[in-house]
Amino acid sequence: MSEDESQHHATSIPAVELAKLRDAVSARYGLKLRPGEAMTIDASRAPDTAWARIEISTIDDSFDLVVECAALKSDVLDGDTWSETAALTDVLDLLDAQLDEFFENERLAHFHDDWRLYEFEGTQLRFRGRSGRPNLEALADQWLATYGGPDDDGDLN
Repeated sequence: MSEDESQHHATSIPAVELAKLRDAVSARYGLKLRPGEAMTIDASRAPDTAWARIEISTIDDSFDLVVECAALKSDVLDGDTWSETAALTDVLDLLDAQLDEFFENERLAHFHDDWRLYEFEGTQLRFRGRSGRPNLEALADQWLATYGGPDDDGDLN
């Protein structure tokens, strides 16, 4: 692959840089995690995109929070310049702000699971997030599969 071709593919953040990023996020939010919770982070950047995802979850699936943010070169406002490094910084700053709000509001999340465009500190970014309780959702799905739901033709009894 030529140097020109390689510039058009997203690349994971180098392991050393990703480890530093994980350490910084853990240092900032680690004390806010509850027993049994773990935080993971992933990120990538390319000449025309930057993306990051932070997940807080429990082993027993009693809680799961996922927040993602992306910057696209095509979303750059007129007159602004694009830098994949600066874009990744902006992406991480928006995720940081979202996590701050989540923890400050006693873990009450008002996220959406579709990508929406946000203007954040003068930059256009795409964000989505969701929180849930996968174990309860699985139990509800199991119950509905067994007994049906209100839209089914059968009785709930």
